Amino acid sequence: MPPSDAGFLELNFWGFLVSLVLLGVSICQAYLYFTKYNDWWPLKLLVLSLLTLDISATFLWSFIIHKILILSWGSPKISYGGKTLLAVESVVTILVTVIAQLFFAYRVYLVGGRKLRIVPILVVAFALLGWGSGIARVILMVITPMSQMVSTKMKVVNTLEGGFAAVSDIIATVAMVVMFVGSALHTKRLNSVMRTLLIYTFNRGIVVTAAQVSMVVLYLCGPQKFYWNPVHMCLTKLYVNTLLAMLNARAQLRSQAASNSTHELSTKSATEAQFANSRSVVLTHEMRSTMERSRVRSVLDISTTSSGTPSEYVSQGDATTTTADSSVPKPVPVHSIENIHLETQ
Repeated sequence: MPPSDAGFLELNFWGFLVSLVLLGVSICQAYLYFTKYNDWWPLKLLVLSLLTLDISATFLWSFIIHKILILSWGSPKISYGGKTLLAVESVVTILVTVIAQLFFAYRVYLVGGRKLRIVPILVVAFALLGWGSGIARVILMVITPMSQMVSTKMKVVNTLEGGFAAVSDIIATVAMVVMFVGSALHTKRLNSVMRTLLIYTFNRGIVVTAAQVSMVVLYLCGPQKFYWNPVHMCLTKLYVNTLLAMLNARAQLRSQAASNSTHELSTKSATEAQFANSRSVVLTHEMRSTMERSRVRSVLDISTTSSGTPSEYVSQGDATTTTADSSVPKPVPVHSIENIHLETQ
């Protein structure tokens, strides 16, 4: 067996092993999601579709490795077998990537609103450019002989695919982090909910962006050495796992938000007693708290109920939506208070 084939088999073995572990994590995350959350059916369908594609990618890789290790064993061109299966697996990976990126573009739109409309447009644009480059790569894989798979055209489309996908992930991550930090600075505090959201968002961006960039760099450094292939094997799992992790974190975040709201109500009562003749101080505190809750709520609650009412107003963990005390003001929508000047306490 040629050394290049031996290296190919070793890299595929370890990459496939890691991808199996990540698939198990994806299945566990999906089980937790479907048993804990009663989201709107389009979101459930999205999660189910991503999980199905993730499992399909693993099965395709098992067929590819079976063809290489068993059906083509001893062949001098063992590493070139299963070109059609590789093309189909690439299509599955491209679909998972673009679906996850479009989902986070929608999240950026919900959090940023109309003032930052250009940001989700950029996220979608680069995601679609990456998708188009990936489809071009698959077409070249099908029509190009295996001896020419490291041609300049293939290098260009591979670089464009990974580069555009990485830019889309970077823009989405930076936009979310900037909005969360801006909200914390505006309200002059960074509570546990905002801190957790920042950690999840930043970690997600780091993981998927590093995967895309490393895959491009490894491919350009040695396209025939297949150092990039283990990263490619795990790419769908990374996108699915990070998305499900953020969805499953909502219960914990809502619990933290409810705890923070209880603390705010206690602080409000003490402030009213201390500044009985200064209504502006209490109002300013309420407005700041409302802005922060509204921005957090747009992240925690991403679906709508069957009646069309946003689920953020019927979530069990939100202590700010309903209360027996009529003196507690209801949350004001973000768009109605964004332009109000907040006094410094």
